[in-house]
Amino acid sequence: MLIINNIWAKGRHNALFGPTSFEVEAGEVIIIQADSQLERTALSLTLTGRMKPSGGSISRAEGKHSVRKEIRRKQLRKRSELIDSPDVNEPENFMRVHDYVSEMLSYQLSAFSRPRSKQWLEENGLEELDNLWIEQVSGEQNIRLMSALARSYDKADLLVFDTPSRHLNHTYMWLPYLQELAEDPEHPRIVIAVVPHISSEWTGKRAVVGNAHEEFDEASIRHSPVIWHEVIEDSSENQLSSTEPQSLNGSVASDETLHEHYLPVPTEAENYSADTEGTK
Repeated sequence: MLIINNIWAKGRHNALFGPTSFEVEAGEVIIIQADSQLERTALSLTLTGRMKPSGGSISRAEGKHSVRKEIRRKQLRKRSELIDSPDVNEPENFMRVHDYVSEMLSYQLSAFSRPRSKQWLEENGLEELDNLWIEQVSGEQNIRLMSALARSYDKADLLVFDTPSRHLNHTYMWLPYLQELAEDPEHPRIVIAVVPHISSEWTGKRAVVGNAHEEFDEASIRHSPVIWHEVIEDSSENQLSSTEPQSLNGSVASDETLHEHYLPVPTEAENYSADTEGTK
């Protein structure tokens, strides 16, 4: 179980996103609402350990009544993947699909063990995308591609999709792919989708990002440090997790602050092409 307790991030002038709390277990999908793209990307980066929050805690537990263990940010990065985040690791329109696939696979597998992109596309039923430019890929093809790549990240127990609704407007068109990843019997995962709006038809877990315009005085910043304690290494290391959400209203913060807080991933496996010159 992954437990997010009042995490928030403050930029130079405004908060990137306000206090946000939820809990989720492996095998579940949770949808989180955040109004602006800046909030969605900042939260996605924070949830995957790629940006340091200003306060709150991220921890895990084996069950609702188990002792909570705080998660180190380094450990969180190793066990999570950020999927298709705008201006961070989304594919560029001028790329060929097979080139993007080769790049993504290179972060996960050695040159001796990874398949050629053409072979990988065929094995995942995506052979029709081989010679297409990214700008030619439809929304449905895009979510199939991203889901297949997410499935290949066998070390990731937490997958965070940043605004998958920008490709397919209706939740029922993209959600089944995320549910399939979460409910994989061979590798159950926590899957988080951060979107601008949650469909009223969604009956699963949900959360809403806190108010980004909340006033954070110096005292609250000093007394609300982010906690990153070492996780006990054991056979259940790969089980991360979320609870019923606190429904707070989202808002917009200035986009210059995201670049200031974004922390590049130091390892090859997480070497995302992060162009964080400001999110949309």
